[in-house]
Amino acid sequence: MKVVTMVLSVVLVACVAVGSAVAGHHGGWHGKGGDGGFHGGRGFTRLLDKLALNADQEREIASVLASHREKIGEAVTGTAEARRGVKEAVTAEPYDAGTVKQAVQRLSERQEQAALLAGKVLNEVRPVLTAEQKETVKTLSARHAGRMQGFIDGRLERLDDWIAKHNR
Repeated sequence: MKVVTMVLSVVLVACVAVGSAVAGHHGGWHGKGGDGGFHGGRGFTRLLDKLALNADQEREIASVLASHREKIGEAVTGTAEARRGVKEAVTAEPYDAGTVKQAVQRLSERQEQAALLAGKVLNEVRPVLTAEQKETVKTLSARHAGRMQGFIDGRLERLDDWIAKHNR
């Protein structure tokens, strides 16, 4: 069970990191607020703020992030472009399932690359954290997973309500 919790924590933090990078690509990276992306570009920095890092930890983590900044930018850009490609393929007229499948495959490849990069970055950041900070990450991970399930449940409930209202 501890292994599952740790893996889920790492995946969550990876998603937060990649999501923050995506939002940052849209403006939040440079402190410009973003355009409504993952917490307006503040997701990863909020996580770091909650960890109460000391100055040495902040410098070490900043160094790790800086060393991967170019690749993060490439992952962010590639993933955003691939998402746009899926949206365009899904909404294209006439609809072509083959085009949608190709677009989804490109997105999947980009997401895989981004997840691998996030894992690599996290592997370099993890040793900088104290045991207490790692526990905080686990707690926040569990909380986030619960909120995500609530978000999913809410969307499906609204869909069911809409269907019931209009399917008479």
